[in-house]
Amino acid sequence: MNRKLFASLTFLGMIMLPTSSFGIRAQEPSPSDNAQQRAQEILEALTAGDSNGQAQLKRIDELVGMEPLPIKTISAFLKRDRKSSAESRKSMLSAIGAAIPDSKGKFKTPGREAPRSMEEADKFDWAKTLVERPTTPGDKVVIGDLLADIAAVRALARADNPQGASEALKFGFSSTGTLYRDEVGRYLRRGAPYSVPALFRALHSSQQNLRRYAKYQLERVDREAPHKALRATRAASEALAIDLFAAWSETLHREAVYVIIDTIDSGSAALRKAARAALVHYANTKPPQPAPARRLSLPGGGFTKSPTKLYLDHQDLTGIELRNKLEKLTGTQ
Repeated sequence: MNRKLFASLTFLGMIMLPTSSFGIRAQEPSPSDNAQQRAQEILEALTAGDSNGQAQLKRIDELVGMEPLPIKTISAFLKRDRKSSAESRKSMLSAIGAAIPDSKGKFKTPGREAPRSMEEADKFDWAKTLVERPTTPGDKVVIGDLLADIAAVRALARADNPQGASEALKFGFSSTGTLYRDEVGRYLRRGAPYSVPALFRALHSSQQNLRRYAKYQLERVDREAPHKALRATRAASEALAIDLFAAWSETLHREAVYVIIDTIDSGSAALRKAARAALVHYANTKPPQPAPARRLSLPGGGFTKSPTKLYLDHQDLTGIELRNKLEKLTGTQ
């Protein structure tokens, strides 16, 4: 560790804190065996398609409203072998005007009438449209698979549990789940702030299209700024805010440095512990890829003698902010 950072952390009383500790996480209630069984029954009934459309919609609502949600059961269901082909599911979704991304993850304008606003587009209900459209007997299997997948995506994204959001994201970027990426995004936004930690983790994915997707979702819910993200998660639950600190620490999110520094003196012991653990981790961990450096042009011509970093990495920002805090506390530089 940089000596100045070491001195700063020692002075602030954080150097002995384990870097893997993120405070006390509230234990999520575990779903009962009955809840797991009921979730499986709902999903299988949706797949079978033996009931009328309104009954199917009620089943979806029941699954989405389950508390606590059996996330593992639903995630496992999404890995099943479907009775319909991917091409038939894609054709059916295209027929109702659903937005489906291309192989590069980019969305094309859907065939339905362009909405007047993004808010109106968010109201477009895939499930309701599917059950209300005229169908042939051969459509039953395709619609059953689609409704079951839609129900699972909605339940995970709206689970009030960051793990559910993470599973929904994972499905949306799987080979099977690509078709549902628009549905995943719309319900992740409805699931905010519980989806926020998962989206911040996705911001640092090795997949460019996932990074772009996560950024768009955070912008849509106005939670891309770390201070807004923390305010929203903390209002929901302390455990969720702690998970956000964990997400920042895992990804070394540069812009979160300022919020982490501001929280090291929080009145909440759990948040204070999480922020200090994240700060120690930021100070200790080198960036996966060093910031690019080059000789910069000087006014009047010429270049700097040595290469200069093109941007400050998380360690640079941490050092600057810690020294600023020390200066305020001690009155000396």
